[in-house]
Amino acid sequence: MQEAIRAMQCSAIPNPGHVSVEGSTYRFDCMVAAGHNVGVRIQRFLSQAEAQIAFDSVRQGKPIQEFHGYPAYEWQYDERPDDSMLPMRHRSHGWQADRWLIVVKAFDDTHFAIAPAPLAVSEAVYQAARACSLFPTE
Repeated sequence: MQEAIRAMQCSAIPNPGHVSVEGSTYRFDCMVAAGHNVGVRIQRFLSQAEAQIAFDSVRQGKPIQEFHGYPAYEWQYDERPDDSMLPMRHRSHGWQADRWLIVVKAFDDTHFAIAPAPLAVSEAVYQAARACSLFPTE
């Protein structure tokens, strides 16, 4: 996770590498600038079937895409779609790798997309996980 954190541009805040762990869930959050942040949640389940149920629950019917051979989804919405200057934009990317569920969420309060793109953060997590042989070989 430390490799992924370095790719998220978090170096400007105090303690940017803090990863919290609760049970089998690892998470880290990064404030990139005031009103702009990104966070990652990585959860390990006892089985692939349990991870699949959790993935489907988080996905909430959004179309399934592929991410390095794994099922994934992307999603975006504006809390204030009528305000072009302060849309309060939420973006997310989630994917399931065997018994792992990875969810990346970004938030930008303004129309400037300063928080790293969730897909780019997912890529950083994927590359770091592959380097550590965390996920099964595709």
